Amino acid sequence: LYPNMTVYDNMAFSLKVRRYPKQNIKDRVVEAAQILELDDYLHRRPKALSGGQRQRVALGRAFVRNAQLFLMDEPLSNLDAKLRVQTRSEIIRLHKELNTTTIYVTHDQTEAMTMADRIVVMNGGYVQQIGTPLEIYRYPANRFVASFIGSPAMNFARATLDKDVLIFENNEKIKLTPKHIKMHKKFYENELVLLQEEMEHYDLPEDKETEDYHHLLEREAQINSILKGEKHEVIFGIRPEAIKMVEDKDKDAMVVAVKLSELLGDQYYIHFEFAGRNMLAKVESEDEINTGDTVNLKMQLTKMHLFDALTHKTIYVKDI
Repeated sequence: LYPNMTVYDNMAFSLKVRRYPKQNIKDRVVEAAQILELDDYLHRRPKALSGGQRQRVALGRAFVRNAQLFLMDEPLSNLDAKLRVQTRSEIIRLHKELNTTTIYVTHDQTEAMTMADRIVVMNGGYVQQIGTPLEIYRYPANRFVASFIGSPAMNFARATLDKDVLIFENNEKIKLTPKHIKMHKKFYENELVLLQEEMEHYDLPEDKETEDYHHLLEREAQINSILKGEKHEVIFGIRPEAIKMVEDKDKDAMVVAVKLSELLGDQYYIHFEFAGRNMLAKVESEDEINTGDTVNLKMQLTKMHLFDALTHKTIYVKDI
């Protein structure tokens, strides 16, 4: 904001530069101030405002122009946690009132999940997935999206798939359902079709001598062996909230030692070891859970994810 100008002048500046009539400027600024709840601050200067109020003035300066598109680049990054939550809800309210298309850039997944109608997840300049917040959360396109969306992050472990059994380090095992196997087969059949379409572009003899083409041949051989039922490596993933605490009598329960317990009020983060890796469960419990305790946990395998070990693409793309 311009420090030497009042809130009113800050919000009116772009309209004055464009030589809008004074009454038109006043009407627009007053309307924006009412929407942003800044009516009582129009004659103050920025230094007399809180961080959240200054951010609202900056938003108002954009709103008075009645733009068809707003671009916001991490507008909440300089606010403390409490103000961030408050201003986030204000932006959501404003977006609904103004109904203006807004492109909002953020590294904060909570902002993305709570504010967006659609999310574009990017990595290294490339789009990884586009979808609604719920689609992105439930059906991540690959391991990167799965690890980026969700708090706390998804648990991962490498495993070997032998027919219908996942075999982890320490020889721990999970048996897959026929539906899992059917989806697994369909994924690799689709991958083979895509691969063969790509290989058709290498139609000249010299093209087939390149390193890229040989990589495609190796991948084709790998997929064919997988489709024949040979065992192969995959990446297993499950979200902490898909691991529940259960009673002793549950036959599918895992008895684990709590390596670290974090209290969140009505919930606990339980750190434990599975398949030679540190895992995290997010559980509800009225009883106190302490580090060193032994608890019974159960993975909801209908909510598990499998990823291809080479491409990191999601093998399971729907609820099962």
